Amino acid sequence: MERVVLFLSVLIAFSACDKIDSDNFIDGEIIVQPEDIDRKILIEDFTGHKCQNCPEAAAEIHNIQNTFPNQVVAIAIHAGYFSEPNPPQAPYLTTDFRTDNGNEIHDFFGPQSYPNGMVNRSGYPSDVLSNYTDWANMVGSLTGSTAKVGINISYIINGQEMTIDVSTNAKVSFTTSHNVVVCITEDHIIDWQTIAGQGDVSDYEHNHVLRDVVGSTWGQEIDKISVGDETTNTFTCIIDPAWNLKNCNIIAYVYDTSNYEVIQVEEIHIK
Repeated sequence: MERVVLFLSVLIAFSACDKIDSDNFIDGEIIVQPEDIDRKILIEDFTGHKCQNCPEAAAEIHNIQNTFPNQVVAIAIHAGYFSEPNPPQAPYLTTDFRTDNGNEIHDFFGPQSYPNGMVNRSGYPSDVLSNYTDWANMVGSLTGSTAKVGINISYIINGQEMTIDVSTNAKVSFTTSHNVVVCITEDHIIDWQTIAGQGDVSDYEHNHVLRDVVGSTWGQEIDKISVGDETTNTFTCIIDPAWNLKNCNIIAYVYDTSNYEVIQVEEIHIK
């Protein structure tokens, strides 16, 4: 059994250095206590391996994350027409990156063109979708604000089962209900992709690929959302043998159920 615990939260009065002291290694647990953080931003990228312009959106996410280090989390949702795989007997574009949850998210928000996506799901329902060329400005307008909730993620792997605990700590009191969602994403997947001007490329690197939304697509309700309240939601998933765990991440985000806006997101790498 492997257990890794990472505490990622918004702490108002404290700051910590990046160095991990020996005291943070206890009985096989790794405890990371990062410095104070502000609100982090979630980009959901609707994409597909047959979309020739979608690699431009992926490159833009990379640029945005470099511009705003440790402040932006991305999920690449393969769904829609351009994500449909070729038949197994075809020589390329046969991998199916789609997920049932990703399809549900795609169909709910309804992008009609690609690449397209959402930044914190702001602007629902009429202006929630945006072109990738707008993402940097949208992220820039949101970074630096104070997070309304802190998120801590911990997990235990036992065989092929992974149990994930997400603890949330309210920094303000909420008047509307909020849910927490847990996703698994995978980076560094080398596979086919159609690219404008290059055609079908066999060694494209797919990153942030949504592998699973653990449990319900729309998450679990957070019970206590008054200032200072802390609550824990537990999620369980079966690890797909097709995933390369060393390249996988756990993402947890909290959103307002009245307008779907994401108010905080955290990501940890599976060790």
